[in-house]
Amino acid sequence: MEKIGEIPRKIREMLGEGPFSRDTIGLSGAQIFCGEDRVLKIETLGEESRREYELLKWPDRKLPVPRVLGYAQQGEKQYLLMSRVEGEMLCAPHFLKDPEKMTRLLSQAFSTLWQVDVTGCPCPDTTEKKLRRAEKRVAAGLCTREEAEPETYGPGGFDSPERLLLW
Repeated sequence: MEKIGEIPRKIREMLGEGPFSRDTIGLSGAQIFCGEDRVLKIETLGEESRREYELLKWPDRKLPVPRVLGYAQQGEKQYLLMSRVEGEMLCAPHFLKDPEKMTRLLSQAFSTLWQVDVTGCPCPDTTEKKLRRAEKRVAAGLCTREEAEPETYGPGGFDSPERLLLW
């Protein structure tokens, strides 16, 4: 069990008692604390964190995504309290050992996503918007060769994130 630390009173009251464990999967830089039936995500306020909050509120049970239980901003941090979704991540060892099963599950998931009516989506994500976000990330030095797929840079690939963006 890990101590969560200082959080806004509104979220602490909704959080309830632990135990909570720290989730270290992913590269978002967010702090994720998982309880039995809820998850608290703490991260620096930014465009992506705001989009995530808006998108989680939107599906209205169109998809099996976490329900937003609470939200607060304090200083430069965002605190997003969500219900915990049942199931397993596809990076679980038994899925990695059974690529056919993993492929079937991914296919079913994509099929479900493609059937969602996106009318009224609060964050339409056009290619133009994605490229503008990528341009900001590259300019801020947030894209590194180490975080990319191995074949992205080097022989047969791009020289730099700037070259990739230009392409």
